[in-house]
Amino acid sequence: MEGNIENTMGEGFELIWHEQRLVLLGERAVWMPDYEVLLVADLHLGKESAFRAASIPVPDVTAIDLGRLSSLIDKTECRRLIILGDLVHCARGLSREVIDQTARWREEHRDLHVQLIVGNHDDKAGCLPTSWNLDSRDVADCGPFQLQHVPPKRSTKPLLAGHVHPKYRLRTSTDSITLPCFVLTNEILILPAFGTFIDGQAVKYAPARYFVISDDTITELCSPSSKTARLAK
Repeated sequence: MEGNIENTMGEGFELIWHEQRLVLLGERAVWMPDYEVLLVADLHLGKESAFRAASIPVPDVTAIDLGRLSSLIDKTECRRLIILGDLVHCARGLSREVIDQTARWREEHRDLHVQLIVGNHDDKAGCLPTSWNLDSRDVADCGPFQLQHVPPKRSTKPLLAGHVHPKYRLRTSTDSITLPCFVLTNEILILPAFGTFIDGQAVKYAPARYFVISDDTITELCSPSSKTARLAK
């Protein structure tokens, strides 16, 4: 297996970063308990609707993803949900069904403060429905962390972002698999895409820490340039 396994956790991976507690969750989210903030990135709601509009049959995943998000909100009892960009996929995907599904979800969580860091897909989709009751902005802060959609190559302050949909390729001598992951490099923590119907690609940053998600388990690996292939016991 490529990579150097450092740690494995099934109930979320607690990371101390800049003296702050961040819990990386297998549901592809970050929980900041000291601020009661839940962060996700890249839902791309309505992507399947855009495919259907192009006569490509794909399953409805908007209800599934909103249900997953509700489960996380209930699990963490967060006071604020921050979406690090690309809540929606495109204007064509904003069907009546997607708009209504999301409005009903928002009504179920009417007391929750939901912030949207506007991503490139959100921007191109135009104005989002007011019934979604979103606090939209280009960047935001939470504690010492800056929040934005596109990660820069480098940052002088700790920053959380999305956009990349990072995955990590695990290899054996005969096989390989690509799994979603968190990446921590150059003062930047990149979240995996939350959406179910989202593609991604294996990324390589060096030096970096990778937190690979398999089911509900998170496994930390060091730089993929490592040739060590030994499971930690």
